[in-house]
Amino acid sequence: ESRVRENRTHGSEGGAGKLVPTPIVINISLNFLIVLSKIFQITD
Repeated sequence: ESRVRENRTHGSEGGAGKLVPTPIVINISLNFLIVLSKIFQITD
């Protein structure tokens, strides 16, 4: 796991998005999907 994290830190110099921890990204994406589903339910 430490090697993977090191590779991520070294490879994330170009983009700030890669600096965000994975659980946070999953949380945001899940919340986004929930909001989208609510919007679609309202439009229906």
